[in-house]
Amino acid sequence: MIVITTLIGIISAYFLTKKYLKHRFTFWEKQGVGGHEGLEPSIYRPGFVHENDLKNAEEFGHIYGYYEFFRRGLVINEPDLIREVFVTHFDKFRNNREMYFGEDSINLNMFNLPGNVDWKRIRSICSPAFTSSKLKAIMPSLEVIADEFVDSVSQMFDTAKPDGKYSLMFCV
Repeated sequence: MIVITTLIGIISAYFLTKKYLKHRFTFWEKQGVGGHEGLEPSIYRPGFVHENDLKNAEEFGHIYGYYEFFRRGLVINEPDLIREVFVTHFDKFRNNREMYFGEDSINLNMFNLPGNVDWKRIRSICSPAFTSSKLKAIMPSLEVIADEFVDSVSQMFDTAKPDGKYSLMFCV
């Protein structure tokens, strides 16, 4: 009798888990958005994240959904739609991925804050620093720094060891 009860419990747990996972991993399909069913295979594929994103965009189009374990995500690769989401509908997509790095001030930056009053306050402080005229004004400095970086990396690769391995000592 105990064996039968245990067997029925295991079978019930299996089917309930299967039903729950099917319900959980078909959200994007029900919304009419393309994407992988279940966990995205790119987390199992070797390669850089952007290469996998390009493959997914070729397969599913400019907008597709994905699952990162039990968290849903939406990828938008269309500039006009990205602008619309960030400008007119930011109140619906305001929260970033939640990451906790501590309470010190360096970790409480605009990229880690949830979309609450603090985020709006920091955004209103930072926004004037990123006007197009101010960004154009710092471009020459950025170009000089980028050129120095390229020269430094080129110098590092020029000093490769005979076995083909590169030294990680930068000449800064």
